[in-house]
Amino acid sequence: MTEYADAGDTLVLSDVLEAAGSAGRRVALERVEDIDSTNAELLRRAPAERQAVALLAEHQSGGRGRRGRDWHSPRGRNVYLSLGWRFAPARSDLVMLPLVVAVAAARALKSLGATDIGIKWPNDLWLDGCKVGGCLVETTSSAGGMDAVIGVGLNVGMTGDPGARNIERQWADLRDQLPDLSRSRAAGALLAHLVRAAEAFSAAGFAGFAQDWVRMDVLRGRTVVIERDGAELDGRALGLGAGGGLLVDGPDGPVECMAGEVRVHTVDGRPL
Repeated sequence: MTEYADAGDTLVLSDVLEAAGSAGRRVALERVEDIDSTNAELLRRAPAERQAVALLAEHQSGGRGRRGRDWHSPRGRNVYLSLGWRFAPARSDLVMLPLVVAVAAARALKSLGATDIGIKWPNDLWLDGCKVGGCLVETTSSAGGMDAVIGVGLNVGMTGDPGARNIERQWADLRDQLPDLSRSRAAGALLAHLVRAAEAFSAAGFAGFAQDWVRMDVLRGRTVVIERDGAELDGRALGLGAGGGLLVDGPDGPVECMAGEVRVHTVDGRPL
């Protein structure tokens, strides 16, 4: 088994690009030691200066998840990757992009050899029933198109990090299943699948991702409790609604809950 230092293994761009294959040659890849957030850094740049740019960080001081939540980002342990991408013309179904990103990231984990990979709507990645990664997609409009910054964080070597004990929710680590996995290889696989997904979504929309989403949807058929407009909705998750929201069969019938409006509290009585 490969031995990694307590602080993790350093990202090597040549190794990342080798793992990414031809897709890695279609973007400009950058690496920084310390940053507040890879997403925030790309958003600070002019749209033309972040198009087809992938940014990796060894450490984030202000990593962010959905709805402004902190994302624990210890140095040298995990993968923190953001990709700038311009969709021109802007797609009418851009609301589906976070779902596409989740499927792409899940495909990357499967390509590395991970098993029991699932997606908790809208774009949390699960390994063995616990969160192993998350996605954050932020968009801005511009003349003739839409600019997206696609961020993904993956737990690769979280085990042993002192700060991990403060994470309230259950989490998983890719090295639980893949003890020899390097961060560079994980980052390369993720980059390749994100680039291919952005290209495929730009050309044909969500259709090429829908079947994988259904196969990896961990909520479908389960009892969930959702916070919605300050109240709680209890019901059974039915899968995706037409608008990309979570379709929940509640007391008054099916309701489509959109990302940004709701948070899943529990699944089958277990907090998430």
